[in-house]
Amino acid sequence: MVQWEGERTNLPHDLGPSDSATVEMRIFAPFQPGTYDLEVALVAEGVAWFDQKGNAGVRSRGEVKPSKTQPLRVPARSIMIPLFGRAMFTKACLLAIERSVSAEEVSFEVIVVDYGSSNETPDLLNSLSSSRTNLRVTRFRQNLGFARACNEGARLARGHYLIFLNNDTLPTPGWLEKMATLATRDAGIGIVGCKLLYPNGRIQHIGIAFDQNKNPSHIYRGFSGHIPPPVF
Repeated sequence: MVQWEGERTNLPHDLGPSDSATVEMRIFAPFQPGTYDLEVALVAEGVAWFDQKGNAGVRSRGEVKPSKTQPLRVPARSIMIPLFGRAMFTKACLLAIERSVSAEEVSFEVIVVDYGSSNETPDLLNSLSSSRTNLRVTRFRQNLGFARACNEGARLARGHYLIFLNNDTLPTPGWLEKMATLATRDAGIGIVGCKLLYPNGRIQHIGIAFDQNKNPSHIYRGFSGHIPPPVF
């Protein structure tokens, strides 16, 4: 049972005729108590589940009861991290998110989309997700590309705001709250970005501007990270 259809769990190996496999599934219950149907269907790698909706699936009915401890909070923000390898960067990024955002003050979830990592990344993600209720991991057995991973993360997201984050970044305190504040300042704002700094504190990215010939360029690249914002 999931709030939106399409939660995925990969099989441990390919299946042939009459083959079987045992998998563990982490099921995220819907937000509201009630009776729901759980459907498990087998689809091919890289093919959207709704394109194979006609395939026979296993259905089971279950009941979601009200929490006896605290009401379930729908995450206001979903942080998507598409990645391929580089486990060291991924661990540092996830820990930096925890240090920079207070889960008690800001409701958020982290969705890691691993598109084909074969090094120590799967073990790292299994270890971290098993001890964190707001961290979800989905995997592809082959590299289907960065864009496909981003779309998969967005499809699974439950938050009102979607944040796409590379796994080689180290968020600093207040980053998420400041982006959300800016996004809600004006109804005409549809997307916001943050200031990216090199390890030496200078600006890597703060936006793109176009010259008179419509050629894009990264403005202020290499400038001090403390440069005051432009006034329009």
